[in-house]
Amino acid sequence: MNRVFFGLVLAVALTGCSRPSNFAECIIADMDDVQNPQVFSAIYKSCTTAFPSLYQDIEQGSGQGLFSSKDSSSCILDNARGTTFPMASASISIACGCLYTEPKYKGQTCKSYFMGY
Repeated sequence: MNRVFFGLVLAVALTGCSRPSNFAECIIADMDDVQNPQVFSAIYKSCTTAFPSLYQDIEQGSGQGLFSSKDSSSCILDNARGTTFPMASASISIACGCLYTEPKYKGQTCKSYFMGY
């Protein structure tokens, strides 16, 4: 009985860990395999609705962790390989750059990274 309970708790915890916690994670999680503008628009709108601040509040390089990609390039390879719609693959590339590029200074946000300051 205890093993079943522990397994259930572990499954719930792992499921909760897989939900996106910011705009970049939402793009990476949902944009893979997008092949047309209609699906791209629907996913982009969904992520924008869930995370209206977009990249503004995401700390640069914050995607590096135990179960994540090791760098921006591997993130792109892992998540954009089947994506044929150019705007979708570009969105994944930008999100991977945000999450897996080392910041120039502590506390740098992805917005400041993209703006060049």
